[in-house]
Amino acid sequence: MDPLSVLTWNIQRYNAPWYLAPPWHWRKPGIARRLHEAGADVVCLQEVLHPVRPDIEAALPDHQWIGVGRNDGGTEGEYAPILYNESKLELHGSGRFWLSEQPERPSIGWDANQPRIATWAKLHAPAIDQSFLLINTHFDHRGRRAREQAAWLLAREALRLSRGDPILITGDFNARTDDRPMRTLQLFMMNGDLDPNGAAVGPKVTHALGRIDHVLYTRHFTRVAAHTLPGGHMSDHAALLYKLAFDWPRAALSPSSA
Repeated sequence: MDPLSVLTWNIQRYNAPWYLAPPWHWRKPGIARRLHEAGADVVCLQEVLHPVRPDIEAALPDHQWIGVGRNDGGTEGEYAPILYNESKLELHGSGRFWLSEQPERPSIGWDANQPRIATWAKLHAPAIDQSFLLINTHFDHRGRRAREQAAWLLAREALRLSRGDPILITGDFNARTDDRPMRTLQLFMMNGDLDPNGAAVGPKVTHALGRIDHVLYTRHFTRVAAHTLPGGHMSDHAALLYKLAFDWPRAALSPSSA
């Protein structure tokens, strides 16, 4: 199997005020083109609202959608969807949890400004008979405690759901590499920005606040290449496109050995 290609991108709300972003009908062609041309095996997005779901799915006809709206677990509020190429990957399970003290239901956690959700999928690559857990999320932009607590919750859920398989986490964390939420996750995962392997192309920052979008993975993966694709007029965030190779031999993951 070729290296796993992963794209994560906060595409900015389609109904963002005019002074923050051009109207969606102006941005849509560029976003669709980038998603299609990237050719990623898995695509993880943030700030997706239900009216644009058909546009995203049309741009990725070979991919299957996983994800629900954060407000009601249905179609209301932002999605943090995962789309996977079903010609290369099989789905062995999926779900979601909220970043709060009540992760099983739509809820706002700690000092967060909005409900925040994490979408997960257990995917299997038949070509190498390898399964892995993928989680995509979007941390709160205002609640400092919410981001810190969300990182611990994300770590616990990832270890529980993975059952020893490799773990890959993507998202807009509203936190830089050396901020506390990322330091928590980096206790047991590699931040792709810090991986010395493979070439890194493009700017270091992904947003006006710095590099707040990340791809993290357990030691089962090695970075082959990483591209930061500026958002331009399409979004206030850059997209991250990574190619990751599975490391061998495969070893069971445990908190002590990660």
